[in-house]
Amino acid sequence: MAAPADPARLVRRLRIALVAVAMLLGLTLVLVLGVLFYWNAYLLGDRGEDPFTRGPYVVGLSETTASVRLLGPDPARVALTAVAPDGTEVEASPTGDFTGLAPGTRYLWTAAVDGIGQASGSFRTAPDDPDAEVVFGVIADYGSGSEHQYAVGRGLDAIDPAFVLTAGDNSYLLALPQLLDRNIFRPLRGVMGEAQLVVGLGDHDTFATDGRFLVEAVESPGDGLRYTYDYGPVRVVVLGVDEDPATIAFAKAELAKPWDG
Repeated sequence: MAAPADPARLVRRLRIALVAVAMLLGLTLVLVLGVLFYWNAYLLGDRGEDPFTRGPYVVGLSETTASVRLLGPDPARVALTAVAPDGTEVEASPTGDFTGLAPGTRYLWTAAVDGIGQASGSFRTAPDDPDAEVVFGVIADYGSGSEHQYAVGRGLDAIDPAFVLTAGDNSYLLALPQLLDRNIFRPLRGVMGEAQLVVGLGDHDTFATDGRFLVEAVESPGDGLRYTYDYGPVRVVVLGVDEDPATIAFAKAELAKPWDG
């Protein structure tokens, strides 16, 4: 017959188990608090007095139209205006769309909140001259939110591009909505306030999310994988990440179309 269990020994074991569970819970709590601190301090960041949580940034340019987007204040409090070199002033629609613009013209824009200017920049409409010179930037594998990326943004500003083409991997490690501002919109805020970001998706962008959050933010056509972008005499064919029959067929069809700028 087995000897009866020692109650004192059982109590000691229970106490040890409770202490171990308490320590595990404590470590878990510390880990959670650390993640929350990192998220707030390094991913979300401090916006200070800036009323805009994103932008303003350009999402569309043609010969006679331009589109500027922003996040933050109630749209009813925001007024977007653009001024041509001759002083002609154009007001944007409530959604941030300008129409009736002159081709190949630089407009200075201002975003006012409650009548007070809070942000400004400029954009250049597409030229209607097929022989016009167009300067544009190209970047890829850039979306880390690091000091290096801010330097890239300053470099793009320096060349004053009409638009900026990206060749994928716009946000590391994933293109989650919580990471887009840190990885894209803040480091490139200056250049995106003056030139459209024409986004090509990479594997980091499409993993888990299919890139839909980034596509929606920059308003790429369709699913953002395969599309054509025109700016004056320049045509860009964006092909996405997969070399599959559908992509090849799309490329052949687009390249076969007549193009005179």
